[in-house]
Amino acid sequence: MLIKLCYIIILISTGSAYGGADFTQKSLESVNDFTELSEAIQDSEKEARAATVCIDLGDGASGSGVIVSPEGLVMSAAHVTQEVGKKLKVILEDGTEYPAIALGLDTTSDASLAQINLPENIASLPYAKPSTEINIGQYVFAMGHSGGFDINRGIVLRLGRVTYLEENSTRTDCVLIGGDSGGPLFDLAGRLVAIHSRVGTVTNSNTHVPVSVYKRQWEALEDGELLGDGTFANAGISFIGMQLLEKEGELEVIKVKEVSKSSKLGIEKGDILTQLNGEKTDSQASFLKSLKTLKLKEEGVDLALVFLRAGKKRSVEFLFND
Repeated sequence: MLIKLCYIIILISTGSAYGGADFTQKSLESVNDFTELSEAIQDSEKEARAATVCIDLGDGASGSGVIVSPEGLVMSAAHVTQEVGKKLKVILEDGTEYPAIALGLDTTSDASLAQINLPENIASLPYAKPSTEINIGQYVFAMGHSGGFDINRGIVLRLGRVTYLEENSTRTDCVLIGGDSGGPLFDLAGRLVAIHSRVGTVTNSNTHVPVSVYKRQWEALEDGELLGDGTFANAGISFIGMQLLEKEGELEVIKVKEVSKSSKLGIEKGDILTQLNGEKTDSQASFLKSLKTLKLKEEGVDLALVFLRAGKKRSVEFLFND
């Protein structure tokens, strides 16, 4: 019976208005409770989907984002937009593509903004309205382009609850995978409350950046400033030439850019990354954690990578400065 009730959340389509029930701390105890929750999502999801975008980084790499102004301002994660002034491609739900540029980013909190370059014949875009109201226990839904843009599959919606909350981060049990990073977390009224940051070691425990973090430094992000003393975005630039995929407790190299640092070092498709500067890397989460330990110096970043190729260990050490 419980499985059937859970299924109602996605499939029920009565279309009636959300009756105002408080789902912040509400327990779902009856079919009516599930019906009200389903109706709340249906009332909000169309506009939420229209504002959710894929951010194409090229060479098969992508993340997600959400438009927050009619002029095309996009909120995303710093490790998605990667660097101030980086050229991006933003893809809307219907497949429409626009060029964009990364604005400011915070390398500590993982917050960033980007701006879509709208053609003259486009006056405005659909957008989400941010809200700083978020509470432990409330129901929320995550959206994103899981695994990259796919017009046939569309944007993936996952329901969950806020399980942890502090000033600069929140955690939910919404299921996320690669490609969702930078995507939006909505409350049941369709208000944007956070941006996906770290995909956890298990798919239903993931970290998000609350809207309040963006609000505190909004002007600086809009002005294209590089904020924070972390390495969330900058260190990630060193791996643009190497695309990784988490697979059965391993990080496999699935693509190496032809002209890149990775190709010069002899890294090949199929290699398994096991260590970054002495830290074990067996998941996207551990990889991001290792990136945060890197020390940025004026001359660059010291990196030591350990790979497995056909079961044999290979090591490379270098200074990344380009």
